[in-house]
Amino acid sequence: MTIKTKLIILAILLALIPALILSTTITYNANQSAFSALEQKTTQRLTSLRELKKAQISDYISDIEAQISVMSKNIAVKSAAEKFIQTFHNKDVSHYDPSVHRFNVTQYYQQQFTQTFKTKNDTFNLSSQITQTLAALDEKAMYFQNKYIVGNPNPIGEKQRLTAAGNSHYDVIHSQYHSMFTHYLNQFGFYDLFIVDAKTGHIVYSVFKEVDFATSLKTGPYANSAIAKAFNQALSLKKNTNSTLVEFENYFPSYDQAASFIASPINNAAGQTQAVLIFQMPIDGINNIMTNNKQWQSIGLGLSGETYLVGPNKTLRSESRFLIENKTEYLDNIKSLLTEQTITKIKNFNSAIGLQKVDTLGVELALAGKTGVNQFQDYRGESVLSAYTPFKYGNHTWALLAEIDAKEAYADAVSLTENLIYDAIVTLIITTIISVIIGLFAASHLIKPLQILVKRINAIAQGDGDLTVKLALADRPDEIGQVGKAFNTFIEKIRNIIRDIDLHASQLTTSSEELSAVTLSTTEVVNKQKHKTEHSSQIMTEFNEDIKDIANNSIDTAELTQQANTESSLGAKISSQAEQSILQLVNSVTVASTELEALNKQILEITDILNVIDSIADQTNLLSLNAAIEAARAGESGRGFSVVADEVRGLAAKTQQSTIEIQQKIHCLHSSSNTSVSAMQDAVDEAQHGIALVKSTAQNLQLVANLMARVSCKNQESAQVAHHQCDNVNHVHQNIKDIAAYTENTASASLQTSQASEELAILAVQLSTIVRQFKY
Repeated sequence: MTIKTKLIILAILLALIPALILSTTITYNANQSAFSALEQKTTQRLTSLRELKKAQISDYISDIEAQISVMSKNIAVKSAAEKFIQTFHNKDVSHYDPSVHRFNVTQYYQQQFTQTFKTKNDTFNLSSQITQTLAALDEKAMYFQNKYIVGNPNPIGEKQRLTAAGNSHYDVIHSQYHSMFTHYLNQFGFYDLFIVDAKTGHIVYSVFKEVDFATSLKTGPYANSAIAKAFNQALSLKKNTNSTLVEFENYFPSYDQAASFIASPINNAAGQTQAVLIFQMPIDGINNIMTNNKQWQSIGLGLSGETYLVGPNKTLRSESRFLIENKTEYLDNIKSLLTEQTITKIKNFNSAIGLQKVDTLGVELALAGKTGVNQFQDYRGESVLSAYTPFKYGNHTWALLAEIDAKEAYADAVSLTENLIYDAIVTLIITTIISVIIGLFAASHLIKPLQILVKRINAIAQGDGDLTVKLALADRPDEIGQVGKAFNTFIEKIRNIIRDIDLHASQLTTSSEELSAVTLSTTEVVNKQKHKTEHSSQIMTEFNEDIKDIANNSIDTAELTQQANTESSLGAKISSQAEQSILQLVNSVTVASTELEALNKQILEITDILNVIDSIADQTNLLSLNAAIEAARAGESGRGFSVVADEVRGLAAKTQQSTIEIQQKIHCLHSSSNTSVSAMQDAVDEAQHGIALVKSTAQNLQLVANLMARVSCKNQESAQVAHHQCDNVNHVHQNIKDIAAYTENTASASLQTSQASEELAILAVQLSTIVRQFKY
């Protein structure tokens, strides 16, 4: 890279770096200020919305508590509860056939109810739940469900349109009060209204007539459900407490959707609790408050803001804005965050209440009783600004959150940053262009004198080496003039050096020629000495090899002698062991012979016993023959005895046959034992002869071993002497090798000296040639 280029780059950097630093600082400060201002503004807005929704929900629940408290004390409601309970338990229903009721109700559960249930919740184990529910229904539940649900001509979801299902006392009371309760339910938006007998727990009245109607909350299928908890808590309320509120739980009669209940006792004239009034909490009412009737933008929540409630189990208690606005996109976003079963329920129910898990930092802090504002990822995995606070729902703590996506909250700051970056880039481009122009002008002014200097240096390098010419730039008053003066001084020094080199090069040529002659003479003497040393070394090497062969042969002989000695001793030991083994064999054979003789005696005894058995068998055969003859004489009465006699005779014959076979085998055994005794006696004799031979062999082997031991000692002494002699020869041989090495080194040094002398002479000639290139 040329100096001109470097100067241009330097000019650009001097202009560009300050501009870049200034632009970056302004952009950064503006960005931070914008983000801080927007964060503060958004935080204030979210905090205000959080507190507003908290107050609205609190007021809403307080209104419901007030409504149920007032309604439970209403004279008409008290009268209705008393009449419903009386007519519900009226015995005039007992003449109906319970089996017909059970059959109709079972068919309804398995067909209409199952069909509707599966459209909302197709992953539920419905068959098992229906079986358990039917088994827990008593006769009253079967009767009233058959009458007001199965026999109701209105479709599921519209069963409240039936005013009376007949003309019984209960039907009359139902037609008298049903329109009042229906109007009240529609007016205030409750999901359902129930009157429950405090004594038996039976739901004696409900508006919508779902499958919880007429069941007992004490012994029926829903005794452990949320509505049963509300009923039991209402019965145990303290004196100054008018109502109790139960947390949302999945409720099977409402197709396993989340349901919450509020309950208040209904006291009779005597002040005793005769019934419990229960409202199924209106989800729509809570949703309308939290979603601002789906008008999010009107309260400053933009395109991504929302307020929502989360229960103690960290699931939604109000609907998600994103489910309401775009159900498909919402389900796609949570696909990787929830189970397939949960997503299917949300899709079928068109609701995420009690299903959507919200396990975020804000929820965790709010459920822990803390209020604040923070930025974290929400239940969709999006970064949000969130204002959170705890909220009391009955005896339970909920989390109330007001949130907006961080990218929307900071959108204005991001736009401002982008504009500032664009302006900074334009400014930097303009600055770069101006700095390039300035750099070109400055570089042209400064580079021209330097180019003259370069031209003069090239002339010296490529021309005839004229060192007598001076540089005219030395007359300039600036730094370039100083460079010219220094260059002229340098050239003068070079000219003096060249002159000295030329003088010394001639002297160096003469000295190198004299050194070369001395080196040649030294080399001839060293070569003769090297030849003599190599001859002596070869002779000592051959002598050393001969001594090594003698030493190795002595060692091998000693080793072989030692092995022979070892084998002879081992043979003597083995002969001794063989003698002992043969003696043991003789003893064992003698004992076996004695045992066989005893066996022969026992065989003879067995033969005598078999003779006795054979004699007995002959007598038995004879006796059985006589018995058969006597039986034949006796005629018909002796027939049985004749059969027995024949059997005994047959047994006697088999005994004789077996005895004969045993005698034959005993005879063979006796013959074999006699043969074995004779063979064992022969073996004893041969063994005694073998013992004598083994003893003689052992003595001879011991004698050989003693002789081999003496030979081994002599061989070892010879080997030691040979090794000592070999060491002496090696020492002499090593000395000769050292002399040869010294001679070789001397020869090499002489050769190197000769080569150096030649190179020095050549170098002196070359140096003289180079110096003559310059004019001095």
